[in-house]
Amino acid sequence: MDPEQDLLASTLREIIPSPGRLYVGAAIFRIWAGGTLSILLMRRAQGQPDAELWEIPAGEVMESDRNVEEAIRRIVREQTQLTVFRVEDELSAIQISPTNERPLVIQLNFRVLVNERLSDRVLADWNDINYSDLVWARQDHAYEYDLRRELAMLNVIDEAYDACSDDL
Repeated sequence: MDPEQDLLASTLREIIPSPGRLYVGAAIFRIWAGGTLSILLMRRAQGQPDAELWEIPAGEVMESDRNVEEAIRRIVREQTQLTVFRVEDELSAIQISPTNERPLVIQLNFRVLVNERLSDRVLADWNDINYSDLVWARQDHAYEYDLRRELAMLNVIDEAYDACSDDL
């Protein structure tokens, strides 16, 4: 294991008690003609935990990831086939309390930029067994979706929109 991977693994062990898990989420935006912003939401497939609920692309940080940014890039690529151009702002984290079936989960969330010119073509061919659908949702419509961890996810979405608005 290279030193960066070892540092990430040891940092994760310090932050999250065993057998806890660290996840990262990616708030991916699209700017439509006229300047309207939309965020990518994905619906969890039947047979998955929290089936039929919507969320931003998210997944577990693996020990093979050298750092959190590499984990974000891997997860976005695996789940959406999009390539992250740049990881921007860190957003609010989501903590999922442990149960008898699940350990503590911390999800760190980030606003990311993807190669915009490829997004339509890539997403047209999209297929992921963990998700059944995806949609570009405007901020005023995000409340209409049945979101996974609704209040925390809405907070992340609003925070990401505010960061994007500051950039425009």
